[in-house]
Amino acid sequence: MNTNTPQIEQTETTSPQTDSSTPPANRWLIPEGDYRARLKKMRNIGHDKIRLTFDVFVPGSPFTHYTAKNYSSDFADYNPLRNDLRLWRGHDITPAEWQSRSIDFDPLIGTYVDLRLYHVSSGNHLEPFVCIKAIYAPGTLVRTELPEGKAKN
Repeated sequence: MNTNTPQIEQTETTSPQTDSSTPPANRWLIPEGDYRARLKKMRNIGHDKIRLTFDVFVPGSPFTHYTAKNYSSDFADYNPLRNDLRLWRGHDITPAEWQSRSIDFDPLIGTYVDLRLYHVSSGNHLEPFVCIKAIYAPGTLVRTELPEGKAKN
């Protein structure tokens, strides 16, 4: 853990299920806060957009929860993908990535991150959308406890 990075305290969060042997009905619904997660996959969703999907480890829940974030795949300075990659990898797009106009996500699949999540409510939906505000290198925020049998990174 980088000792120069400010630590963020997290309040106790629990998953909405009451029986620890039954998965919650919606494993995409996660309380707002800071969580340890692992990149599950990167998918091209068309129209020059990609989606990063994460397994999220919610304290007190033996089940893996999920969240995702869509990005434009361009390399503009204002692109949230560039900012999230800077915070996550600790550096901007490399010269080779810039020249090829592509990022190889394969080495990042399975790696751990810290996520800051927030909710956006819509009048058309009963439950809020869980959104990723930022992606950080693991250990930057609060390290959450992983479910039994999950390896820590």
